Amino acid sequence: MGYDRISALPDCLITQILLWLPTRYSIKTSVLSTRWRNLWLDVPGLELHSNDLDCFSKVATNNFGNSFLKFNSQTRLQKFKINYDECNSLVFPSQIREWIVTAVDHRGIQHLDAEDQNAKFYFCFLPVNIYNSKTLVSLKLQHVVVPQNPELVFSLPCLKILHLKKVHYGIGGRLFSEKLISGCQVLEELNLVRYQYSSVETLRVRSQTLKIFCLAFITGEIDTKDSVEIDAPRLKYMSFSDRIMVNNLNSLLKIDIDTDFNLNHPLVSEVVNKGDLIYEFLEGIASVTHMIISHPTLEILYHYSQVGQFPQFCNLSHLQASFSTSSLPLLSVFLESCSNLKSLILDFSVSTEPEQKMDLTKVPQCLISTLERVEINKLNMWEGPGMRLATYFIMNSAVLKKLDLNDSHLTKQEIDFYNGLFILVRSSRKCQVCFDDVPLIMLGRI
Repeated sequence: MGYDRISALPDCLITQILLWLPTRYSIKTSVLSTRWRNLWLDVPGLELHSNDLDCFSKVATNNFGNSFLKFNSQTRLQKFKINYDECNSLVFPSQIREWIVTAVDHRGIQHLDAEDQNAKFYFCFLPVNIYNSKTLVSLKLQHVVVPQNPELVFSLPCLKILHLKKVHYGIGGRLFSEKLISGCQVLEELNLVRYQYSSVETLRVRSQTLKIFCLAFITGEIDTKDSVEIDAPRLKYMSFSDRIMVNNLNSLLKIDIDTDFNLNHPLVSEVVNKGDLIYEFLEGIASVTHMIISHPTLEILYHYSQVGQFPQFCNLSHLQASFSTSSLPLLSVFLESCSNLKSLILDFSVSTEPEQKMDLTKVPQCLISTLERVEINKLNMWEGPGMRLATYFIMNSAVLKKLDLNDSHLTKQEIDFYNGLFILVRSSRKCQVCFDDVPLIMLGRI
């Protein structure tokens, strides 16, 4: 019989291992041996799905939660995660709220994660003591109802991570969110997924400590004029798919953009009216070094480029963008604003809109001096736009080291054809060309 090395570990280490398991699996370890019988009670965390307890009576369920939270009551509880289904569960919401109160007030909980699994029903108001916890480091709420008390005071001096996903705010939602955020003095990560019936108009996110900010809206949301204004001087990463205004983002390094700038139709006439807002946004993120940008956003920026100018993205070294044949003219215009670009990833697609010809005579500075890697995905070389795009970079990128062309499905004869073509038109003799991650040719060795 093999040696049981896990059982030989000290209790404190075993309970930390069990902390990563849902509580129902942690409890099952009690049948392994007398050594394991009560170890699950020492686990500094509770992770429950409400249907885990539905096989017990309400009395037994209440006793279970109360006993667990009172056992080793002098030990700090690291996490409490509850996935609740109010529609199907036999557990009363009031009982769960009581457990949360105990965890916050008496066990010094650090990580609280509460979610109602049924999107049509909501975790009836969570206890307000969580908003004044002196120990919470992470608070994640999803499909829950928050209190509508304008007198509520927020103070979370240790909270670094805050997720509010599809939260039902009701009246005063903007005020609740703003006061909650301002009450987190050391907040570093904020993730918002806005609920479709939110009454928020312009939510102001102001934080001197925030480093990561993610914002999204629910697909199918009723069209509103809601927007978010972000002021975070230490922000490093931002991802959003909503209407947003930026201010004081000088430390921003990476951004993932997917926004329609609150335009119903990306027509030139509408873009003109939003020109100042678009320029202010672009200027506000001009310090980034890494940018990911969606195709809908690029379509709007394409129309904007016909009536306005792009600011200079002098620090931008990595760009990933979704281009189509209808927005190709924007590529060279955008690259002219990226004088120090080193890496470019293009997710290319053939648009149903008429193809817009790219001006192949324009060669941005980055192609001449800094661009070292280009990757083009979803490219069909036998289609005119794909061929022209690949050839454009081969011909004009003087310091290019690698060109990746993916989803091409070329035959050996076609590879031989491009082998000869790229030798003739290449600009950089050090460039390696790959089709579907397979090296085609090492130009520097020919």
